[in-house]
Amino acid sequence: MCDAAERQIEDFKVYSTEVLFNEVLNAALKHTEGEDPIPIAVATLEFEKDIFAYTSGSECDFHKFLDNTAQYCSKSIVTRWGYTMCNYCCKHLNIEMIEGVNYPASQEKDEATGTNVDELAARMEWLTAGEKKKKDMNGVCNSHQLKVSAGSHSQEQRGRVKSESLEINDHGKVGAGSSSETNTDRLPQRPLRMPKVMPISLQVSNNTDDSSYEDSFPPIGRGCRNKMTTKGI
Repeated sequence: MCDAAERQIEDFKVYSTEVLFNEVLNAALKHTEGEDPIPIAVATLEFEKDIFAYTSGSECDFHKFLDNTAQYCSKSIVTRWGYTMCNYCCKHLNIEMIEGVNYPASQEKDEATGTNVDELAARMEWLTAGEKKKKDMNGVCNSHQLKVSAGSHSQEQRGRVKSESLEINDHGKVGAGSSSETNTDRLPQRPLRMPKVMPISLQVSNNTDDSSYEDSFPPIGRGCRNKMTTKGI
């Protein structure tokens, strides 16, 4: 820009968007009698209202097919800045407003559903282009893929009908029956013989006849004193 104008960069004033709007609006108000300049705070507030935020048609092709994202598109934001400046300034300069240039283009809507016809047609065209692109990438159209998928599903259903019924064995019941039969077989068929070993209780009772037993384990209880006294005599 400096080379085209053959001037130094210091000769150009760089404004923020809000300050630029205030300068342009005040310059336009000079052509209208009885209008006072607008302070920068008021101009900034009016500019930040963004009255065209939810007006579609100014966004890029990517945000056009994403719901509720047009107000975040960079192309839409810059375009709305221009619409806002034209909306406030053109009338003071007697500039004829052109639809789609100075203000958003009107959009045709379906009276029955309230749907934007132009947007709906663009969406359908985008979907058709997506199907063509898919066919170009893998060489198979969408209708053929659906036909093959339907055939695979029908073959699976026929296979399920022809399949044989399964026989279910309850291994828990089978194991319980076999274990009971095995325990019955292990029961003794005749009484056991007496053991040939003397019980330990009889051996202890025989040892009590020894004279040293009473010396080691003296009796305790009634009549024991008389018995011990008689034995000492």
